[in-house]
Amino acid sequence: TGRPSMFHFLDVGVDADGPYVSLVPTNGVPIEKFAAGKGRKSGRSQPAAKSALMDSDERKLMLPVKPILAAMEIKPGMRIADVGAGTGIFAFPLADALNGTGMVYATDTEPDMVGALKRTAWKKGYTNITAVRVSADGADQFYKTQTFDIMLFSELYQYLADPAAY
Repeated sequence: TGRPSMFHFLDVGVDADGPYVSLVPTNGVPIEKFAAGKGRKSGRSQPAAKSALMDSDERKLMLPVKPILAAMEIKPGMRIADVGAGTGIFAFPLADALNGTGMVYATDTEPDMVGALKRTAWKKGYTNITAVRVSADGADQFYKTQTFDIMLFSELYQYLADPAAY
């Protein structure tokens, strides 16, 4: 229809057997069919504390990056948007999976996070990561003017003021 749709979700969790990833097809459910959450806007109250929490060992255990990336079936040359990239818990492994090809657009609304992503990418010699600051108010123009093979949304829903509109 030309309208934004969700074609599938990744169900990621941890149970007694360890982490799991399941692909859940939705047959192109239009985004406006999802219930609008109350959401909240991202704030800059404690960026240093937030950064430390995002890089904590506990968070990394909750988000099993390797099986999630394996389920994504990443191919060389892909263009991937890591929406709400934060400190890059997925952005850098995504860039590694692309093996120096393609591009990972690590987007975030907080300038501190975007700056940290840029510095880390530069220090580690990544040429296939571009950190992009986007607006917290609705879908930023950047997303509307780009084409992506994959858009990864991880732990982002609760930050959206109007998820259906986003």
